[in-house]
Amino acid sequence: MTRLRFTAVALSAAALGLAAVLVPTSSIAEPIPETPAATPTVIWADAAEDFVPFNPVVVDGLVIPNEWQWTALGESGSPFSDFATFGPEGLTSTEVAPFALVHGLPAPIQPADLAPVVAEASANTGANAQVGIFVQELGDEVEGGAFTIPAVGGFNGADTQWMGFGGGTVSTDVLVEQLADGGFAVTGYFAIFQAGPIETTPPVDEENPPVARLSDVLSDTDLSESAPNAAARAVVPAETGIASYRFGDLTTYFTPQPTAVLTLARASFTAVQASTTGVPVTGSGFAPGETVTVGLSSGQSGSEVEGVTFLADADGNVSGTVVLPAGLEVGEYSLVLVGSSSSQFAASALVITAGGAPVAVPVPGRANYAG
Repeated sequence: MTRLRFTAVALSAAALGLAAVLVPTSSIAEPIPETPAATPTVIWADAAEDFVPFNPVVVDGLVIPNEWQWTALGESGSPFSDFATFGPEGLTSTEVAPFALVHGLPAPIQPADLAPVVAEASANTGANAQVGIFVQELGDEVEGGAFTIPAVGGFNGADTQWMGFGGGTVSTDVLVEQLADGGFAVTGYFAIFQAGPIETTPPVDEENPPVARLSDVLSDTDLSESAPNAAARAVVPAETGIASYRFGDLTTYFTPQPTAVLTLARASFTAVQASTTGVPVTGSGFAPGETVTVGLSSGQSGSEVEGVTFLADADGNVSGTVVLPAGLEVGEYSLVLVGSSSSQFAASALVITAGGAPVAVPVPGRANYAG
């Protein structure tokens, strides 16, 4: 097997080892007009308490826990709230010092499986943020730590470009070949934030590519002191900030978690109306592109309304008509909407009364006949 000439740089709370020197970042591609299907899991990380200090642990070859962690240069026991703030535009650096967000994967992604994951990955960041993946050589014995591979210009679907092992930029297909040749797998992903664009020269020595530490690259950075019910589709993060990150089976929104709301056309329907013409509903506060299921409960019991689901639009909204099962007893119920990916939950009181559907009343008017 061909061995890549690659200097090991271990991850630590003070510095993240970089597999290639960072290059100036740029804004990610324009948002896709269509709403992509939501990942299996959607979460909101909208407060400092949602992040824990970076603490890599070696477990079956993995060194990055499957949760959001943070690390900053010169943190000296400072809380994360000293380095980042949260608001409608997402997470924003206070520019006290460069810092990084780190998230591991539940299982390594092998090179052969990486391309489709990258094709659907996205990160809504400002220009002074860099995203990418961690790779690690896996085997019977774990040697060294994980290494970062920056995505040049952010994730851009199948056109994403990466810093190559031998210098310059490479496509995802070439990166896959390099990872396979070196026996590497992807074990996590990251985002790095600093006050200004990173200006460095890509490595050119293919035999001995230089390796830079985050602390080395960012230490010279100029650090001069210079609506909750809708999803963060159109949010524009700060220059040194991030609004959302999608990778693998997880999408994270760094904007305030919305409060899901369900509104019925009216609070009372007859049993016949509810089971024939149905109950018009609108909902908000769900994750874009996720499937929203419908439930009906009474007292301490409840069940899913089979065959009725909605697909949230790009703003996390749903609307339509819910036809309830026939033979519904008169009484007080709760109609419920549940986001399949986000677990966002909304309920509204529904009263079922006796009686049939209203009889249509003819409207006087001139009739037109043909023939």
